[in-house]
Amino acid sequence: MEIVVGIGESAISDHQDDILKIIGLGPCVAVSVYALRRQVLGLAHIPLPYANPDADPFTLQLGRYVNTALPALLNKMKTKFQCLKSELSACIIGGAQSAQPNDLYKIGEKNVEAAKNILARYNLPFTEFDTGGNYVRSLAIDVATGSIMLKRFRSAPPQDETDCYHFASSRGMHKEGIDCHVFSIRHPLPKTF
Repeated sequence: MEIVVGIGESAISDHQDDILKIIGLGPCVAVSVYALRRQVLGLAHIPLPYANPDADPFTLQLGRYVNTALPALLNKMKTKFQCLKSELSACIIGGAQSAQPNDLYKIGEKNVEAAKNILARYNLPFTEFDTGGNYVRSLAIDVATGSIMLKRFRSAPPQDETDCYHFASSRGMHKEGIDCHVFSIRHPLPKTF
């Protein structure tokens, strides 16, 4: 089953036929966490780097901030799916520059840095893949293998995003005004391998 993870959301699956997806990733950061031995995949789609420390904990939306979304995701993988920290590895994707000409806030860059800091704090191995730039990205991750199919567009993805698969290769091709590159990557090995 395909599970689309929206902005400020996360999903975890141990169903081998599931595919977790994010469509239209801009300055947000996608962080996937995979337990290879257990074949458990977590994916978070996070728009902002840090929550205000003075925020009301009862109204704070944990999924909207890297420093709250990642600990919540890791905790759920540990408690609900019995994943050990030593079994986990992560991948960071996205964090594009804003489409605005003068990106004063550099939210995409800050999102990537926050994700790297949080994962380092948890001592998890991670790969930073295809971050920054002026791209819109979409990704699909196979729960059974942890393989990530990443599509990168110079502008918004086409309405029928599957068109990209029909004409793009790993080198990328240009057709009908759509500049699309397709990549296939894997999570890094956890520390127990």
